[in-house]
Amino acid sequence: MTKTHEAILKMLAGFNRKFGKNYCRPPQRLMLKRLKEYHGIDISLRTLNRRLKELRERGYLWKIVRHIRGKGIRMVCRATAYYLMEKTRKYFLGLKRAAERLVVCFRVAKFGNRLVFKKELNLNAASSGVEILWKSALKGGASPIKSILSNP
Repeated sequence: MTKTHEAILKMLAGFNRKFGKNYCRPPQRLMLKRLKEYHGIDISLRTLNRRLKELRERGYLWKIVRHIRGKGIRMVCRATAYYLMEKTRKYFLGLKRAAERLVVCFRVAKFGNRLVFKKELNLNAASSGVEILWKSALKGGASPIKSILSNP
């Protein structure tokens, strides 16, 4: 799957998510605008139609061309509806799992650093606590460390 195919699927999934439906009906001009704006892909209308056809043939989406009867015998075209198929969902789940595996590697390293940091904090806390106990036991006298160092 090329970068353009993936961007088109992400864009259609975004439209589905935005409106809370399992289909979307974006006009093709809007699709071109979103591809250029959010994905940095500048393609022609004809290329977009070819990529949509390729995705349909590969089983990633299902397309319904909508028409209504106009005045007389004339048919009026409406925006085409695009449904994302199960294969698309599996593709995105695969991308999500790969990203999670990558993040877990970094998360373990951060967790390890946090444990070392906590151990250092505990050691520092214990030493200051012991010093406070020594000072309170002597009531104004020199700390035991100074007395041990001064008397050999």
